[in-house]
Amino acid sequence: MPRGASCTRPSAPLVTRFAARWSSEELAGHRRAAEALAVIAQEALRWAGSELARGSEVRETTVQRRVMDAFGRAGLVTDHPPIVGFQANAANPHYEPREGADRSLVAGEVLLLDLWAGPARGTVFADQTWMGFAGRNPDAEVRRVWETVRGARDAAVETLRGKWGREAVTGAELDDAARGVIAKAGYGEFFPHRTGHSIDRDLHGSGPHLDNFETADDRELDAGIGFSVEPGVYLPGRFGVRSEINVFLSEAGPEVTPRQPQSELLLV
Repeated sequence: MPRGASCTRPSAPLVTRFAARWSSEELAGHRRAAEALAVIAQEALRWAGSELARGSEVRETTVQRRVMDAFGRAGLVTDHPPIVGFQANAANPHYEPREGADRSLVAGEVLLLDLWAGPARGTVFADQTWMGFAGRNPDAEVRRVWETVRGARDAAVETLRGKWGREAVTGAELDDAARGVIAKAGYGEFFPHRTGHSIDRDLHGSGPHLDNFETADDRELDAGIGFSVEPGVYLPGRFGVRSEINVFLSEAGPEVTPRQPQSELLLV
């Protein structure tokens, strides 16, 4: 190289390779946390429904505390309490319940529970969103929105699986796959955030995001990294639905956590 010349290479692939990769120990801890979170989420939603059915008041912060207690029993830690949103509050993707300003559950309402935790701080957390309905007969639009969001989540994963090992794939492409399902169903304007975020030692990590909405993330998805897949539809003043899973990319292909993602709306 001539004196005075410089060699510039994009730093993003290096960040992905060296900062965003999970160790085998971190993957093991993430898997354990992911399975625990799936159990905790379903138990908390079912508990809320059963308490409501017997006439007790169920507040968003009450469910929040119950999840935090369950984290402690499971030996998990988090950096923030979970998001619990009932009905109209679930339509705000940035909602956080506050004591005294939270909502009480009413029969016929949607419940959103977004929770994240891991075996220790500074390691890879698991991050999930589960959806419930307080009753046995959600109306046609609630079912339609749930099925649309679930389909968008699965479309992103299937697009990744279809390309893995054959061609490069970016987070932007997976965002497009999920967003296309939601747009086709007529809810495109109600999906106002990216499909997923990188996960490493930070919950919103330094690797590629599933994003062609907020930014065009054209970084290639490489083996050794992980991210969330969390499309949503938010109908202002009415209700919102989000479904969130995580994906780890091994050399053999994508691994979804938890092993059994939510497939049906939980009727609680």
